[in-house]
Amino acid sequence: NDVRGREHGNRKPTLRPQAKDDYIRRTSVQYHWRNFNHLSRKPFVSFEDYLGSFRSKRRINIRRERQKVLEDEGIIIDAIRGREILRHEGLTERMFEIYKSTIDKMYF
Repeated sequence: NDVRGREHGNRKPTLRPQAKDDYIRRTSVQYHWRNFNHLSRKPFVSFEDYLGSFRSKRRINIRRERQKVLEDEGIIIDAIRGREILRHEGLTERMFEIYKSTIDKMYF
């Protein structure tokens, strides 16, 4: 079974010729979000437009969660685009921590 093309792998260090079973499996998760509403076939124009793509119960839960964060934690939410993220020291590292904690909690 040839694994190339189906999984990402790194070869084990060895002094003998490489064989196809010398792969170490490496699994990862990546998030790629696209601003595209599959119902209207157009980009979302606002957060409310995005919420409109969910069922009512989910929209209510998201709004509650966001309100709770604002009230209880005093967190401010800013939109940062593209390379602007590099202007904020430590932000990419913090984002990685948040994504990793999500994967650790919700991975299925």
